[in-house]
Amino acid sequence: MDKLFGSIARSKKLRINVTVKDFNNVRNLHIRENFLNDEDQWQPTKKGVVFSQTKQITDLIKLLQLAKKELA
Repeated sequence: MDKLFGSIARSKKLRINVTVKDFNNVRNLHIRENFLNDEDQWQPTKKGVVFSQTKQITDLIKLLQLAKKELA
């Protein structure tokens, strides 16, 4: 299963994808930078993180909410 939940554009040729993928019978959340190649296809880069536990995702959400308050 590969399911793209959404993208955030960083520029015309760079975006961050949030995807859920299965690997070795484990479902993982990928947050990864992608680039537009010469054939106009999006390709993943090495820049990104993978989470396999829901607690990690919950912790990430809490940290992002704290960081968001600092930006407001």
